[in-house]
Amino acid sequence: MPGTTPHHTTQHHTAYSTPHPVSTTASTTHHTAYSTHPVSTTASRNLPASKALCAVEEMRQHAFMAMAQVTEPDSAVYYTDGSADPDSGRTGTAAITRGAETELVAIQLALEHAQHRRERTVVLHTDSRTGLQALQQPYPSDNVGLVTAILGSLQSLAAQGRRIVSSPRSPVSSAAMEERTPQQLLQEHLEQLAKVEQPPRVTLDEVVSLSDQFPVRFPTQTARLKTLLKGGVHDEATLEEHVNSAYPVVHERVLPLLAAFLHFKRNHGRKKEREVYSSLGLLDLVDRLLKKRPIVFYNPSDVYVLRDGSEGCDGFQDIGHSKEHGRLILKDYMSYDEMKLSALVAVSSHSVFINDGGRHNRGLPASSDNFVPTGVIVGQVGARFEREGLMEWQDCVVTPHQNTPYRGYGKEPPSQPRLARQWAHLWGEPFLPSWEEASKCSEDEFVPHSSDLLFNVRVYKARIQLPAETLLAEAGARAAGVGQKAYNQLFVDAWADALAAADTSHISHVDFTWISDVTRCGEAGDGEEFPGKGVVIRFTKSGLHSAPLPDGTLLVTSFAWDSNSLPGNEYWRGMLSASGDPAAACSSTVAELHNSLINPRVTATNLHVASPGRVEHVAAYASRRLQTDAAPQ
Repeated sequence: MPGTTPHHTTQHHTAYSTPHPVSTTASTTHHTAYSTHPVSTTASRNLPASKALCAVEEMRQHAFMAMAQVTEPDSAVYYTDGSADPDSGRTGTAAITRGAETELVAIQLALEHAQHRRERTVVLHTDSRTGLQALQQPYPSDNVGLVTAILGSLQSLAAQGRRIVSSPRSPVSSAAMEERTPQQLLQEHLEQLAKVEQPPRVTLDEVVSLSDQFPVRFPTQTARLKTLLKGGVHDEATLEEHVNSAYPVVHERVLPLLAAFLHFKRNHGRKKEREVYSSLGLLDLVDRLLKKRPIVFYNPSDVYVLRDGSEGCDGFQDIGHSKEHGRLILKDYMSYDEMKLSALVAVSSHSVFINDGGRHNRGLPASSDNFVPTGVIVGQVGARFEREGLMEWQDCVVTPHQNTPYRGYGKEPPSQPRLARQWAHLWGEPFLPSWEEASKCSEDEFVPHSSDLLFNVRVYKARIQLPAETLLAEAGARAAGVGQKAYNQLFVDAWADALAAADTSHISHVDFTWISDVTRCGEAGDGEEFPGKGVVIRFTKSGLHSAPLPDGTLLVTSFAWDSNSLPGNEYWRGMLSASGDPAAACSSTVAELHNSLINPRVTATNLHVASPGRVEHVAAYASRRLQTDAAPQ
């Protein structure tokens, strides 16, 4: 290379990975706050395809062509590299910073050096698209000091009668320059999804055999399939139908997020993530969400039992990073980013019940007069706030440290791709607010918990409403009444919103069990009909499967599952009354039927999609979407 910046070399260290190529809009000119006259010119070229699809020699050729665009005689040439390695945090500049700030530091170092040269033209080859974009903003809001210093340097050079030309050293494809929406990204998967075949039926003997091979001992035996069969109350055909009725289910709005997540991790993820996701399709990702789990995972210390039976705590936050180690690696277990996704995946099946499902049932069989003996049970995951900065905390909690433009929060588009905006779209928001934006809103929208922590009410309600809509659709598809545990007024309010929008033609009752200090769902109190829906609202303190049921109804109940455990969670450590998860495993067949290690029907090729008025296999959903999109408007 013919030139370098101070304290910087274009030779990469072995620990440094080549940054993503960047560019700006071709042939742009930017102005500064100091003058109405242009002081620098920017030029760029586009690759014929994405960087991943271009050979190294092809990219080198285009880089030289990009540089040739701005080659001039009697010029001082500089090359800057301000990217940060996403794994190590190391940078190519003398200043140890990250992101757009790092890129701007590299540009400023080059311009400071150019002040002491005499060449008429200063040529700056940079791979900082975001840095050049920041300099084109008339009133920058981020890195104001650096931007102002650079603009001052540009103005100073221009005052000397010198010309400044910048060109991206590594061009990008035109497709990469325009971020696609989650719906557009999903569109790329629909044809493949439409061809997916449901898994074959399985026999009861197959599932019982897999259950006997499970690596952890069952702490109770009363709700196991082989025990129920031996008891003679339930015949083999019925239990086998229950086994084959199991499937994972997601709300239709989750599919675009899955596509966007996969696209982001392939193109902008850490090195470990790119290695794993580069070969995955959308259903491969869903399979990871179902199967790359420990058996047990609970409390803020992340106590775990792995699939090989080994135990420990903590370490999951390192999965997907360069410092992952031992058994906790992305190849075998989900990262926290994936756990946030898997929290949106439910599993549903018919089930036998052996008691009323109360918190302290401990798997003890009860008189059939006191509970409903069969029904539909759905494992769903609530919001998790046990670890700061992870899971739903990222969306529902607002803090000065977390909610910054650099992390993708705020109205202005981030300088680098961030998943925060894709999550905002899932919650029906254009963006998740920065701390400054949220601080200016009313306390009805953002409830203050301390001087530096706000709670985003609208996003939390949207988070609760999504599984509520999924359960209502599933209940309708199973022709059932609904029962659901809940914990506070916001939860019930979200259910009211979901009921108002749902097709409730097959739903007779919604029973909120063990709700404290809440007496109304929308305009309906206990025993009253929800307005315009013909659905009776109940607030009770009974078990999940308590009798009696209204005539002509089928029970559909849900229990609180975890996004990173197999069904039962604490159950597998003998903690039978720890939460609703082990209570459900004690009183129903979910420990086997919803278990992806035991029931082959709990797999991505059996994914079902819930949308208004229906639940259908993913292939049927994709085919319908393709036909709808192809129909003339």
